[in-house]
Amino acid sequence: MVYGTGGGETSFSPRSLLGRNQTVTGYYVSHWFQTRPKQSMEAFRALVDLITSGRIPDPVALRLPLERVGEAHRMMQAREALGKLVLDPWF
Repeated sequence: MVYGTGGGETSFSPRSLLGRNQTVTGYYVSHWFQTRPKQSMEAFRALVDLITSGRIPDPVALRLPLERVGEAHRMMQAREALGKLVLDPWF
């Protein structure tokens, strides 16, 4: 079973993820933020510091305008894209 954020239930076949390099990930921190506001704010500030200082690298390796979708597709097929390749319609 998979439980969505809306509280409803649904089911799917995990095998449908195989072969397409897909994953399902869940992460729930709301309770932690509510019960430990001081620690959660400290962790949030530490994370922001890591990102702004560059110690956590940007996972987006290449951002292209949406109209260059053909080039992006060719790069992926040729395995030339390292990291995330993002097509941005507002770029």
